[in-house]
Amino acid sequence: MNAFNLLVISVAAIAFTAIQYADADAYVLSILGLTAAVMFIKRNNINVIHICGIVFITALLEYCIILLTFHQRNIPTIYWGSLIFGIQIFICYVTIKALILRTYLSRKLLAFTNSDKFNDVNMTHAEGILAGLYRIITLVLWLALIENLLRHLEQLGISKNIASVFQGLTLVYDNYEILIYPLRAIICGVVLSLLIVSKIDTDRLERQQAI
Repeated sequence: MNAFNLLVISVAAIAFTAIQYADADAYVLSILGLTAAVMFIKRNNINVIHICGIVFITALLEYCIILLTFHQRNIPTIYWGSLIFGIQIFICYVTIKALILRTYLSRKLLAFTNSDKFNDVNMTHAEGILAGLYRIITLVLWLALIENLLRHLEQLGISKNIASVFQGLTLVYDNYEILIYPLRAIICGVVLSLLIVSKIDTDRLERQQAI
């Protein structure tokens, strides 16, 4: 990835981080719009279509979780928080696996549909970067889940003396936006960069290794 691609990702990340701080719903809708637009523009590139499809589905599921959070009702916070974070972690794990196996899954899908684009499947710079970003997001979600459990131990029947030790534990909660928003914004930047580079130049890499 050259300097121009990094610039595109950086500018997009800054812009989408600002959008998230303005309105979380606006971010989800903007990433859905962005991935759909990139898929349309690069509709003849099967690699971009499938990568953006993975990001699109992940973002759509995240939006469903946002809508789900408004229906907590009388469910104890410890159980509700664990459910929400647990679903998000599961989605991230599936997304990471899909990105790692993207070329394999793409070929399997194209072989099943008898598509003539089977030989067009190639690795891009995006799979590894996106998988890494979702791994970091997963780590943050695990920390948030653990913190949620510790902060509400009293709801599990733990004595107040022990539970009170952790009730003020809000490090991840207080900094969640700072930890998550930039990562999601970089994902937007990587998606945007697919408009410019959508295939790894393996020939050039082999020439460099031969020197």
